[in-house]
Amino acid sequence: PPPTPPAPTTSFGMTQAGFARLLSRHADHFKAEKKLAALKLMIINLVSPSRGGLYRVKSEMSNNVTLAVSLLAIASADSNSEVSGPAGDMIKAHMDWSHSSLSREGGVGDPLRTAHILLSLCLGANPTNPKAERMAITPRPTSTIVQFVTNHVILPHPSLFEVTSNMSNGLLTLIVTCGKRGIASSDPKYQVAASSLLNALATKIGKIPSSPLVTVLVDQITKLVTGVLATASSSGIDSSSSSSSYLMPVRDHCYGVLSTFSRSAQLLKGSIFEKELVNGGCTTAALLFGCSANEEEVLRPRANAALDALLHAYQRYSGVATKTLAESLLPLLWNAAIRKQKGARMSAARWAAELIRPISPLESSHLCCFLSGDDDITTSSAACRGIGTEDMGWVEKVLKEEGGEVKGDSPIPDFDEFVRIMFGSNNKRPIFVDFNATSKSHTLRLALACFLCDGGSEAELVKLSSTLASTIKNCGVSSVPGAVSVLLDHSCQALATVLKKSEVVRKLYNSGEGGLTWRDIVEFATASSNALARKNLGRAAGLLVGGDEIQAEKFVESCMWGLGVAKEKMNFDNLHNIGNAHGGAMVCGYLLKELFRQQVVQGGVALFGVASEVLKLLAQGVAQSDQQIGNGCAFALEVAVCGGLRKEMIESLKEGGALVYVFECLSKTLKKYGHGEHADSTRVIGVVKCTGSVLW
Repeated sequence: PPPTPPAPTTSFGMTQAGFARLLSRHADHFKAEKKLAALKLMIINLVSPSRGGLYRVKSEMSNNVTLAVSLLAIASADSNSEVSGPAGDMIKAHMDWSHSSLSREGGVGDPLRTAHILLSLCLGANPTNPKAERMAITPRPTSTIVQFVTNHVILPHPSLFEVTSNMSNGLLTLIVTCGKRGIASSDPKYQVAASSLLNALATKIGKIPSSPLVTVLVDQITKLVTGVLATASSSGIDSSSSSSSYLMPVRDHCYGVLSTFSRSAQLLKGSIFEKELVNGGCTTAALLFGCSANEEEVLRPRANAALDALLHAYQRYSGVATKTLAESLLPLLWNAAIRKQKGARMSAARWAAELIRPISPLESSHLCCFLSGDDDITTSSAACRGIGTEDMGWVEKVLKEEGGEVKGDSPIPDFDEFVRIMFGSNNKRPIFVDFNATSKSHTLRLALACFLCDGGSEAELVKLSSTLASTIKNCGVSSVPGAVSVLLDHSCQALATVLKKSEVVRKLYNSGEGGLTWRDIVEFATASSNALARKNLGRAAGLLVGGDEIQAEKFVESCMWGLGVAKEKMNFDNLHNIGNAHGGAMVCGYLLKELFRQQVVQGGVALFGVASEVLKLLAQGVAQSDQQIGNGCAFALEVAVCGGLRKEMIESLKEGGALVYVFECLSKTLKKYGHGEHADSTRVIGVVKCTGSVLW
């Protein structure tokens, strides 16, 4: 026999596997692939809707379009680009024509049957022979087909499932099964396509009449999407991982499913979701709060939107909400409130204000007070609405009227319980001393409003007054404009109001056990850099000396000392500090008010002499060119005389010439500031009131 020729030593630039296949007996494999691709191209050209030959018979048009579109969708997912490219172009041209056509003929034919054929094929079934052996379908073509069903069959047909039939029920089951298989797949594109399919179904399934099948499917979908989000909720997602960018659309669609289910009362009926809401469970809420805190920055708005939708679902079942629900949710809300992610804090504020408040006003107020000073204005605004300290809120109305009943359905926390939980030391959660200045301001205003509405026990009043004293000390007299300055304003207002309403607190401060002595208050009033604080501290000083429980000797001594200190501050000829002069005027105005309304026997002559001098100073200050001094003295003079003057006081003022001097100063002020370029309505109104009160 002839010798065997030697094997070639070169592969001609081919891989070893390719070269071995070239030498094998199956070298015609390439020809087979080309023949198969050519056959597929012939088929799609034959059934292409652009030919029009298959659609001439009206009675069979829908069925023909269904089959043709299904074939093109399958061909567009082919692994051979020579087939998938033309098929994709054909189906795109057909869908564009069907959307722009006035007759609306074409499209996908019968959408139910088209979706049923394509999804059956994705699951390995033979659409024409269900009993045939299942086929093995790779993930890549499956994801393309599933995406086609979502974009061109489910979403464009809003009434797809409105009519219940065996076909529609079967399609529902197919969609959920396909979604399960896709999300469980290891192929990211298949996972995205499957989650998108479930999200599209969620938007349509709400229009389906209630049935046991729908309830079962809703439960299955809920468990599926919550399982996907569990990882993001518990430990967060590593954005640096390679799979993170692929899985983000999956979680995005899962948030959409939960949002849709939460907004649909019909879908929740009878489902595990409804049972959780009715029984006061918070499994889904815990999941979404975890996602809001741990999710990637891009998807946090989606998690927060799902939380908002879930909040409305809870509110629909507020009739069965109990303390148990509040106790279950509060740890979640507090955990979200201390997070650095502002979306989590905002959701915590909204849930506390809108859901917990009607159930437990005390716990809701505690959380909202803490968040009312948040750096994010949306969060702080939601918290302020929850406690009523926003503009025109019930707290502001009560403080403006200094009492009265709360109108509307605003739940009010009990004053004693609120003081114990906010100013006590046995609470594991943040309390007043842990708050920032803004949160402390809102807390004090709410506490004061609660006190004005329903009063309080002696022990809790003492605790509140001690807190007010320490807060005023900590703020100091030289607080700069900002949150601390506002806190000082509210603290001084609360102190003055509590002193007016409570004899217990007045006795506490007069005995020196309130944290601030009367002389401390006077010195703070004349030295503070805050105008509103000076006004309220002056009012507090007057209330302390004017109570019925104070002795006459102490009254005279206190008035003499207080007027003397304030008088030194109002040296208008050599004015160094306008704020000190304004504070002195406030102290003088409120002390004179108490002096003028009481009958003083022992030491009255000397006291009346000092009062005459102070009254002259106030009248002199009204005519000062500085607006703060002029308006402040006008207000102080109004406070002093509008309460009425006793007969012996009027005679003393006449003898010393103080009354004449006051009228002369008031007359000059009216001429200067009543009209013209120096017109000052605030000062003129105060002057007119003073003049009328003295003349009367």
